[in-house]
Amino acid sequence: RNAEPARLWGVPLRFADERTLAYFLGTGAVVCYLAFTATQEGVFASMGGAHGGMVTLVTTAVYCVLALFERVRSGEMHRKGSWRDYFILAACTSGGMYATNAALAYLNYTTRIVAKSSKVIPTMLLGTVMQGRRYAASEYAAAGMLVVGIALFTMGDVDTLPSFEVKGIILIAVALCLDSAAGNFEERRFFNVPDPVHHAEVVYHANLIGMGMTCVGMSFSGELWVSIEHAVNNVASVPLMALAALFGYLSVSFILLLIRHYGASNTEVVKSMRKMVSIALSMMLYPKPWDWKYGAGAVSTTIGLYALYSIKRRKYLAAGGGSMEAAK
Repeated sequence: RNAEPARLWGVPLRFADERTLAYFLGTGAVVCYLAFTATQEGVFASMGGAHGGMVTLVTTAVYCVLALFERVRSGEMHRKGSWRDYFILAACTSGGMYATNAALAYLNYTTRIVAKSSKVIPTMLLGTVMQGRRYAASEYAAAGMLVVGIALFTMGDVDTLPSFEVKGIILIAVALCLDSAAGNFEERRFFNVPDPVHHAEVVYHANLIGMGMTCVGMSFSGELWVSIEHAVNNVASVPLMALAALFGYLSVSFILLLIRHYGASNTEVVKSMRKMVSIALSMMLYPKPWDWKYGAGAVSTTIGLYALYSIKRRKYLAAGGGSMEAAK
C-alpha cells in the first residue's frame, strides 16, 4: 500500500488501519457507480443507444471541470506529470469511453456492464507485461469464469436484441484493452512513483486532452453536428448526461485512490463487484427480455468475482494483514 495518507477532495482520510480505509473507498466506489449506471442507462434508453460520442464528450467535460475545482480546493495546482504521459493516458481513457458508449448502439446496457467486469483479465496480463507482476493459475481460472459470463450474456443479446451486431463486441473488446492499459499506465507513471501525482491532476489533464481527442474523432465520423442538433432538440438530455457524469466523477475519485494505494488488480476486483450489483439494478429499473443465458451468465460472473475476491483475501491474510502489497 502507498504510505502517503489518502486525501479525498482535499480532505485527509484518517482511519485506524488500512483495511478500514479500503472498505471505505470500496463502498464509495460502489454506491457512486450504481447512481452513475442507473442515470446513464436512462439517458441511453431515451436515445435508443445512439449518440455515444456526445455522452463521451459531456462526460469528459464534466470530469475536467470537477477535477479543476478539486485541484483549486486542495491547493494542488502544480503539474507533476508530463504532457507526453497525459496524452498517452488521454488516448486510452477517452478512447475506451468512446468505444464503450458507441457499443451501446448494438449491445444491451447490462451486457456492457458484464463485459466491463471481465476487464480484470487484460489488467492482469498488462500488469505482468508493464509491471512484472505474476499471478497464479487459480487467478486466471477465476478470471476465465468472467469470460464465460460475458459470452453467455452476448449470446442472450443475439437471441433477444434486434439491434445486436458483432461490431458491438469488437468495440467493447477494444474498450476493455484501452481501459486496462490506462489503469496500469496510471499506476506505473503517476501513482507508483517516489513523488505520486494527485488524482485530481490526473483526471483534469487526461480529460482536458480527452475532450479535444473526442471532438476530433466526432468530427471525422460526422457525429459532432448530429449530436449538437440532438442536444438542441432534446434540451433535457445534456443535463442528465452531466448528472450521470457527476456520479461517475465521484466514483472515479474513489477508484483512483484505490489504484494509488492498493494497486490496479485489487481495484479491478472492486470495480467488478460493483458491476455485479449494478447488473441487478439494471434489470430491476430497466426490464429486458429474459433469456436463460442471462441467468447462466450472471451465475458464472458471480462465481468468477467471488473466486477472485477469495484469492485476494487469502493473499492479504498470508501477508499478516498488515499490507495489501502482497495481494497486488
